[in-house]
Amino acid sequence: MEPLVVANIINMTLGAATGVYLLWFFRRRPERKEVVWASVISFSAAVYALCQANLYLLGPSAAARLANQILYVSIVVLVHAVPSFAAALNKRPIKNWNRWAPISVVVWIALTLFTPWVVTHQTTELHFLLSPRPFPQFVASPLSALFLAYNLSVAAFGAFWLWKTRAAGEPMNTLFFVGFSIWVLAGCFDSLVVLRVVESSPMYFSEYGILLISLAIFGRGQREYADLLDAQKQTLDATKSSLHTLIEQSPEMIAVHRDGRFVYVNPAGASFLGYSPEELLGKEAIAVVDPRDRPVVIERMTHATETLALQPPMRERFLKKTGEVVVVEVKSIPVLFEDQPSLMVLARDFSERARIETRMMEMDRMVAIGTLAAGVAHEINNPLTFVLTNIELIDRALDDIKAAALGATADMVHLRELLDELRLVAADATEGARRIRDIVKDLSGLARDNELEVEPANLVAIIESAIRLTTNQLKHRTQLIREFETLPPVLADSARLSQVFINLLINAAQAIPVGNAHENEVCIRAVLDGESIVVSVRDTGTGIPADFIDRIFDPFVTSKSVGEGSGLGLSISRQIVTDHGGTITVESTVGQGTIFFVRLPCAVLPPEELVVESVPDDDVPTTRTSVLVIDDEEAVLRTLVRVIQTQHEAQGVTSARDALEKLEQGEHFDLILCDIMMPDVSGIEFFEQLCARWPERASSVLFMTGGTFSPESQAFVESLEHEPLAKPLEIDELLRRLSKSPAAL
Repeated sequence: MEPLVVANIINMTLGAATGVYLLWFFRRRPERKEVVWASVISFSAAVYALCQANLYLLGPSAAARLANQILYVSIVVLVHAVPSFAAALNKRPIKNWNRWAPISVVVWIALTLFTPWVVTHQTTELHFLLSPRPFPQFVASPLSALFLAYNLSVAAFGAFWLWKTRAAGEPMNTLFFVGFSIWVLAGCFDSLVVLRVVESSPMYFSEYGILLISLAIFGRGQREYADLLDAQKQTLDATKSSLHTLIEQSPEMIAVHRDGRFVYVNPAGASFLGYSPEELLGKEAIAVVDPRDRPVVIERMTHATETLALQPPMRERFLKKTGEVVVVEVKSIPVLFEDQPSLMVLARDFSERARIETRMMEMDRMVAIGTLAAGVAHEINNPLTFVLTNIELIDRALDDIKAAALGATADMVHLRELLDELRLVAADATEGARRIRDIVKDLSGLARDNELEVEPANLVAIIESAIRLTTNQLKHRTQLIREFETLPPVLADSARLSQVFINLLINAAQAIPVGNAHENEVCIRAVLDGESIVVSVRDTGTGIPADFIDRIFDPFVTSKSVGEGSGLGLSISRQIVTDHGGTITVESTVGQGTIFFVRLPCAVLPPEELVVESVPDDDVPTTRTSVLVIDDEEAVLRTLVRVIQTQHEAQGVTSARDALEKLEQGEHFDLILCDIMMPDVSGIEFFEQLCARWPERASSVLFMTGGTFSPESQAFVESLEHEPLAKPLEIDELLRRLSKSPAAL
């Protein structure tokens, strides 16, 4: 292949590659307008080189004529692009250039493509330096002379502006200026030879000028790109330094842990926990979490590590070095730290806000209790009516039995009928008492005021508890529909979650007018959805206006009448659900009803913590033991002694002082059943004296309570080795616990 052909192929490749590269560079630095013109020059040079190579290869032909026309088009574009490039490079615009340059380009391209300005061609030989061979030489019309003169003037104008740019201190332009000068001079000389103004052979050096232009532009692009990378690196380094300073100086805790251990903790975070940063490095992250929150936190950490998903904010309890527990709001973000996947933790002290929200929750509970009071009284009075009536019937039936038994001729058939009737009456009374017990238990749970304590819980049982407390609000307005699947446990504070569903059920009831209950419905549904449980509460009430629904979870926002709500219920409900790692959303259509969706994560429990149904201890032999019962209510005391004596020996005292005197006198009891809340000497004070004087007997005490109302009593119950019995007592449960050894109570 001829050297000139090879040179043009190189020019074409280099020009096209440079043009593409410059366009890519312009996307990164759109403010550099000269890069656009440099890419136009590069593409024009590539087209020029392609046409020249085709002329050498095609020989005299129609295709060669077309290639010659396209070659002139590339010259038109190139010479007009050079002044634009020089002006942009020098940041000094040429007056009116942007207005008449596009017109000039269009005119000359049209003349080049659509006028017969190449009339014929002849064959000549190439310059002797380039191995002579036949080459098509075109004889041009006078129009070609005008084309030559005009484009040479534009090229000279561009050269002048390049010279001014070079004078402005652009080192790259030396090579560009030399290449452009060679291209212009060689092009002028060859054109004069073609027009027979000069009698000589063409030099054909213009290709080498274009090669220098392409190299200059490519070199400039490389330098610009290197400068860009350097600037980006400096910016990145400055950003890293600023970010590091920001993290180090942040007043909030920022920490990073990998594989469960801290790899970075900022000074504020370490100080907040009472450590130095060095003490925390390598320490297990879960060690600073309160043991009560660890199951949920471990689950969140595992989920974040596996899914690399941003975790929603959640409140947790952290342990300081001193053992103090603090409430924090934590956000976990998967990051690359030291080029390794890690978990960044952002935590801020939430103690004060938690105290405020606790008071708000307490107020909301009191509002809910006030709303439920009338209905609860009704629900208690109904069973209480037949409990008392049936007890009176039992009393009268016992008189009849006594009279029949003492009669001259006892009628055994009549006695059996009376006893059967007595059994039915007693069963009804027992059922009524259990209903009262369940309502009181649910209401006591709602009123309980303590920190969030999660444990594996049955969500359906929590919902049923809320339903029991809201039955009276619902039954006069609507029908209640339950749709529950078999569900796994959730990690929950049962009392807090019950408050959520109470609020939702009360809202559903209040959205439906009283009357026509058979035409309305509230449907509460619980289904498993992947690794979550979704509870929906749907009503056929009035619905929520679209302009109001976006604010429905804001505090003190309510559409209810004065006295019907505080505006805190849904705000508190959302906070409770969020604290459980869940979400609550709402959909509503005015005139059709509303649906609330509560999504809660299923509990992920190790196999040893899975709930296993307990097996009754029917086969465990009963050991007859001596029991001391302490309760200040004489009726309760007599009942308990009477029940216990069916299987054990039992004595009862109405005060803890009497019990201490018996122990002081040397009386021995295998077990002591003691009430917690008593006047004079409480169960707590009794236990303290017992432990101080007879510490070996501490494990033989089993407590019972009808409710703990003070923080002191609640803390005492939590510290007990054996879980206390809850009043009212179940006979079977009481006897089962007393039949075990003290260590197994």
